[in-house]
Amino acid sequence: MIPYFPPLSIPLPGTDQSLDLWLLLTVGGIAAGTEFARSRAIRRNLSVKVTVDTTLFMVAMGFVVAHFVHILAYNYHLFEEDWKRILPWYGGYSSIGGMLGAGIAIPLFIKGIRKAPLWPYLDNLCIGFMLGYFFGRAGCFTAHDHMGAQSNFFLAVDFPERLGGPRHDLGLYESLLMLVLFSTYVILDRQKIQLKPWFFDGFFSAVTLLVYGPMRVLFDSLRATDLEDFGRRSDVRYLGLTPAQYGAITLFCLGVWMLMYRSGKGQMDVSKEPLRDWRPGEAPDDVVARAEAGPVYARPYSEAPVSD
Repeated sequence: MIPYFPPLSIPLPGTDQSLDLWLLLTVGGIAAGTEFARSRAIRRNLSVKVTVDTTLFMVAMGFVVAHFVHILAYNYHLFEEDWKRILPWYGGYSSIGGMLGAGIAIPLFIKGIRKAPLWPYLDNLCIGFMLGYFFGRAGCFTAHDHMGAQSNFFLAVDFPERLGGPRHDLGLYESLLMLVLFSTYVILDRQKIQLKPWFFDGFFSAVTLLVYGPMRVLFDSLRATDLEDFGRRSDVRYLGLTPAQYGAITLFCLGVWMLMYRSGKGQMDVSKEPLRDWRPGEAPDDVVARAEAGPVYARPYSEAPVSD
């Protein structure tokens, strides 16, 4: 069992203020995920500019939608008390809402604004997102934001008696899941899974949703329902399920659709994507040569052009 520690913060020298470790880990996770996606974009012949710009747009919309879901799905009483609480700077975020925001932002920016091929960028951003989400959920663990049901499980946290004793800490569990997914993807990536004849752009994204959906339903089934007895508020449920569980089921269905839609379509031609990082006529000769050489990996199984 993991010993309990109070929510962690770092004092600011010369002041009586401190920074929550949750905030530092969240910001650090965004930076780490962005940098990983940027460096992988170079290795996978994708545009760095499209990758970074999409990441920033995704993070911004993710936080906005995460706040909306936090207020409207989890804390509607706050909206009834003061409608201004819906404004994003009031704080409070739902992770499943953040994923919803990211799911809207990525195709909107890549397909709608940049007119770039969606699926290769989606996979790249997905792997970077796993790294960033790992740090973010680790931050939730340091703040004990997601106290679960009482348990003697070996990964449970030994909360003090004033909080009901040993409990699951769902921030820790989800952080570990993200670490496993990210590590697995990195290993597969370095083993050149892209050379497998069955591989298709969208593979990493589909697998993520197929794994994360059921696991999130499981994790949320471990949420505490007795926090009112200890001066806190348990998560709201609708017909026995949390909003996150409904969202997770939706994500799983989306993963099934992605698997069925993309399976057998191979990989898209991204040979000219790095040219987006340069003004017309200013790209270095080596970048132009790679663009003219054509796809690095296998073409789609069908030789017909793939538009999405």
